[in-house]
Amino acid sequence: MLDSICRFFVTGFYSGLSRSAPGTCGSVAAFLMALVAGYLFPAENPWSILCLLAVLSTAVGVLGVSRLYSSGLYVSEDPQEVVIDEFAGFYLTALFGTGSVLSLFMAFVLFRCFDILKPFPINRLETLPGAIGIMADDLGAGVFAGAILVILHGYLGIL
Repeated sequence: MLDSICRFFVTGFYSGLSRSAPGTCGSVAAFLMALVAGYLFPAENPWSILCLLAVLSTAVGVLGVSRLYSSGLYVSEDPQEVVIDEFAGFYLTALFGTGSVLSLFMAFVLFRCFDILKPFPINRLETLPGAIGIMADDLGAGVFAGAILVILHGYLGIL
């Protein structure tokens, strides 16, 4: 039962079970979840919700994936269906934005670019062992994408 619950969360509510582009499907699910959370829990400070989502998805990712590795459900180094790392990376990127829908969309686009391309040193993070490696490269992509978001907003006034 616990493995089924872990699998539900680490697959991004089963969005990672998509046969094509599971990472993008997981990122879309994270984007939609951020929109819904912002609507259901309107706050003067949208970063509080995004921070909560980032922390929760990171913790659930590390613990859930570790559990599924130890139970033998996952044996490959980075199973495609695991997309909780995309949730965590997207929410981390979104923390660098303004909280607007346009900012969230730009966070989505920038995060996917860095997650897919994995430039140095992001590509080195995925070599870390187990659940940490699965989560670390997406969090690294989130930081890089977030830096671009800050430049677009803070320095260029776009967003």
